[in-house]
Amino acid sequence: KEWREKRKATEPPKPPKKKSIKELMELEKTRAELTPEESERLAAHRRKKADQQGARREGKKNVQQKKKVS
Repeated sequence: KEWREKRKATEPPKPPKKKSIKELMELEKTRAELTPEESERLAAHRRKKADQQGARREGKKNVQQKKKVS
């Protein structure tokens, strides 16, 4: 146990953990100030999800068109 404490004392402190996307969404709902990095991460996440949803819609349209043609 003492060995572990000595080793931890020599290690540099870890940087703070990044906030999760869920936490960022909650902060935005409460109108809290987000750092530019956090707001960029949130915007990138939303773009990614919007693209996924668009691809899903396109896939459903293609399936429906195939059913009509058949």
